[in-house]
Amino acid sequence: MPKIWTNRWSAILLTLCSCQDEPRPPAFEGLASPERRPAANSTLLLLNEIDTIQDVVEAKTALLAAYDEGRIVLRSKNDCDALHDVWVNAFCKSLSRHPHLQRRRPITNRPPPPPQAPPEGCAPKQSAFECLLDRAQMAARQGEPGPEVHCSQLTSPLWRSECYFQLAENTVSRGCPGCFEQAGSLCSDAGLYRTHCANHIVGTLAIGLPAAEKGNAQTWKVLAGDLARVLDLEQSMVNPDDSERDCTPRGLGDRFLAGAMVNLAAQTSTIPNGLLQQLPHEAAPHLRAALAWRMIPPDGRAPLDLDALFEHSIRVLEGSSPIPYPFPRDMMATRLELHGDRFQEHALASRSCRAFSAVEPTTEITAYVGPSYRLLGQNPSCDMAICLLEAAARLSDTPDRLLEEALEHECPNVGETARGLLQERYKRAQRSPKLDRAPAGPPTK
Repeated sequence: MPKIWTNRWSAILLTLCSCQDEPRPPAFEGLASPERRPAANSTLLLLNEIDTIQDVVEAKTALLAAYDEGRIVLRSKNDCDALHDVWVNAFCKSLSRHPHLQRRRPITNRPPPPPQAPPEGCAPKQSAFECLLDRAQMAARQGEPGPEVHCSQLTSPLWRSECYFQLAENTVSRGCPGCFEQAGSLCSDAGLYRTHCANHIVGTLAIGLPAAEKGNAQTWKVLAGDLARVLDLEQSMVNPDDSERDCTPRGLGDRFLAGAMVNLAAQTSTIPNGLLQQLPHEAAPHLRAALAWRMIPPDGRAPLDLDALFEHSIRVLEGSSPIPYPFPRDMMATRLELHGDRFQEHALASRSCRAFSAVEPTTEITAYVGPSYRLLGQNPSCDMAICLLEAAARLSDTPDRLLEEALEHECPNVGETARGLLQERYKRAQRSPKLDRAPAGPPTK
């Protein structure tokens, strides 16, 4: 790429980003500054500047460079409408479809890599990232050994990680023998996105379960085998880039089972008698969590009674009563258990493991629907009550009375769950006028 253009784009970034880091003491040299999300107007200013670049490849490369510097986050594909060239606009929108690319990233004192020109032989108007990703995916489809060598040619750690990530997704989606293990190996090399990558390929493995009524002993044997493969992957990922790995001792295994049980529950009309005894025992909490989403009346405004919901849920789990309500329509997207944007459209955002930092250290938590976590009940009955509260807090417009009554529940983790959900609803009500009313204030112990 011409040096004059590289310097021009660097000057644009420096001019627009007046939010440069303050000088830091020598002891902190090279360490990440606090994470910071670029302001919306800063992103739009950058997009407007990119729009003035006439050459399509240079404009695309400028967009990639802005991500490299952590100076751009797309709120939606509509932000890309600031880019009027059809090729650049489409490329921008393709990036906007990946939520992990829009996450906050630490801004460091280390300079980003220089923009990379496309290698020889690329299609017209392709950036280096598009070209090398296409070559990697084509090599994988044709069964060539080592398709990831094309990803390794990307000089940017961010886009090299993304190339490995997308190649792993493409590999596992083929469903061939050994494809999951190949994808896992690619995720191990996905750098910045190895955790996201592992979660995504595990989610793909989780969507193959049929409705519970159509399952048989062989179905559940395959499920147990897939769980073992997921746990092998988790063991193989030494030092994964996962700030939440210690939340639960079986991170990927729990994520897999959470997704598998959601997909099973979404298709099932009546739970076969004895299903829990046939499933891997680790799946039981996740089946309860998935079924709870189908126990809440869909109109969102009907009064809720925890005792009545609990008794009905037990009959459903025993197979003596059909599952009463459909899964929420907007939760039926493929791999819904991994994409938090759909989950967060409900009454509460997902809760990371850090939301449970105040509970007793011995308290167990587990993966939940979406990227969230929840407390585990001290026994199956307590756990079912927790699952009902978690679902009601997201699906009902008026769950506050239900949650307030559960504060004094005989199971301590049920009361703790109610407290945490009320606090989350209170915080969200302060931000959003859509809720009918906010709780009187955040509950305190």
